[in-house]
Parts: sequence; structure tokens; C-alpha cells
Amino acid sequence: MPKCFSSICWVFCVFVFPVVINAQATHEVFIQDIEVFDTIINPCNDDAVTLSGIARFRLQYTFDGRGGREVTMHDNLQGVSGVGETGVNYRFVGASSLTGYSPNAQADPTVVTSIITALLVSEGVGANSIAISRFHFTITPVGVESAFLDRFELSCEPAAVQ
Repeated sequence: MPKCFSSICWVFCVFVFPVVINAQATHEVFIQDIEVFDTIINPCNDDAVTLSGIARFRLQYTFDGRGGREVTMHDNLQGVSGVGETGVNYRFVGASSLTGYSPNAQADPTVVTSIITALLVSEGVGANSIAISRFHFTITPVGVESAFLDRFELSCEPAAVQ
């Protein structure tokens, strides 16, 4: 019995314990505030809306001990507001999150596509609209990031936003 116990201890110390130590997850968090200053046309009433404010994006990487990488993105447009040519105040309402996982992040890129939907809400009735954006985000195995916006659409759908 003592010989068997010492063999089990040896196997645990040589093979299991190092794996348990190396299997601990690590995290990296990045926060990016993007200043917005743009003019858009509200399709519900043709009001030219001058937007300004801060859009906040939060990106978190979690690396597991098996070589995988989980990417969590969160965006918040609630710091963006605007004034139309008609004098009406507008604000964006909405935030979204998504998570993607790459099981072999050291060899394969992590690719995430995000569709963000937010409401552009006006004072009063009837001029609310929906903004839809589609982002593609890639992280290479060596950590090089790239992102691009390939769709931005503002539509008037009163039944959906009233």
C-alpha cells in the first residue's frame, strides 16, 4: 500500500499538479471610449440630427489553460445624443453584449460578428428610429486585432419603437 500511495503521489506531482497550475484563466480588459460627432438624417421625419457624445466599448479576453480564448464585447451608446435642425432632442438608447470562443487561439484566429441594434429616441411622439450596425472583429493568434463596420442602417419602424 505505501508503494502504491507513493506512486500515485509521484504521478500527481509530475503530471497533474503542473496542469492544474497552468490551467488557471487569465483576463485582459480594454475599454475604449470613442468620441462621436456626426450628422444623420432621421428617416421618420427627415430631421438632420447632429450627434455628439461618447460611445463606450469594453473588450475582455479570457485565456483558459487549454489554449482557448473567450472574447466578450459590450457596447453602450447611451452617452450619444443629438439635436435636430427642428430643435428636437434625440438620444440613443441601448447596449449589447456578445461572447465568442476560440478553442485553439494559439493557432486559429478568433472571429466575431456583432449586430448592434439601438433606438434613436426623440422628444415627443413619432420620430423614433432604429439604428442597426454590423461589425466584424478578428484577433489573430499573435494578438493583432482588426475591426470594421460594414453596415449602418437607420430605419423608421414606428410599430417596433413606439
